[in-house]
Amino acid sequence: MAQVFQGDLGYSYFYRQPALNIVLERVPPELFLIGYGVTLTILIGVPLGVIAALRQERLADHLTRALMVFGLSLPSYWVGIILLLVFGLWLRVLPVGGYGTTFLDHLRSLFLPALTIALGMAPLVIRALRASVIETLQADHVDMARSKGLPRSTVLLRHVLRPALIPTVTVLGVNIGLLVGGTLIIESVFAVPGLGQLMVMAVSSRDFPVVQAATVVFAALVVLVNLLTDVLVAYLDPRARLAMRA
Repeated sequence: MAQVFQGDLGYSYFYRQPALNIVLERVPPELFLIGYGVTLTILIGVPLGVIAALRQERLADHLTRALMVFGLSLPSYWVGIILLLVFGLWLRVLPVGGYGTTFLDHLRSLFLPALTIALGMAPLVIRALRASVIETLQADHVDMARSKGLPRSTVLLRHVLRPALIPTVTVLGVNIGLLVGGTLIIESVFAVPGLGQLMVMAVSSRDFPVVQAATVVFAALVVLVNLLTDVLVAYLDPRARLAMRA
């Protein structure tokens, strides 16, 4: 434990260098992939969740719910392989793996793995946001805003969407925490040089110092994600700020 607090997490058997240095080299691709996947998740999930709630029990709602069930039922590694075959090998419009060297290369190289992540997480966001928006639309403060003659867009953005996002942010934060340690298969499919791929290689080669160092970094990232989620929820919900002060 004394070595851990000094930043000494052991010496790699395979790479012949400090395990922490090897792990830290893989952190930027890992964070970029997670951030990319979360961004696509929000871009897909939030509009569809709102549309499904506003068109409750109509065609758009039924199609969105069917898409949600379809996305939840597919394994992420299978989705990744299909995307790789279609866009990487058949159409040849996107790279089949790697990370790239520039920011635009990162965006292009990690689009397919990020989309794979988003297709798995978006149904959870859609389900949480749809239920929350439907519940918020029935609240008294929304009726009051409508009775004042406010535009529908103002009512939706200011009085409905902001409080409805609170449970959605919580669901998204929990799943990002799970995603931090759950990108192993996706990174292996797309050859992304992230922590997940490093963990798989370290386990295969029995490089225990690297496995331990990667586990410590994974745990630190999960704690950081949970902290940021609590901060964002407190920002969106004044009641949470009051509870924290109390």
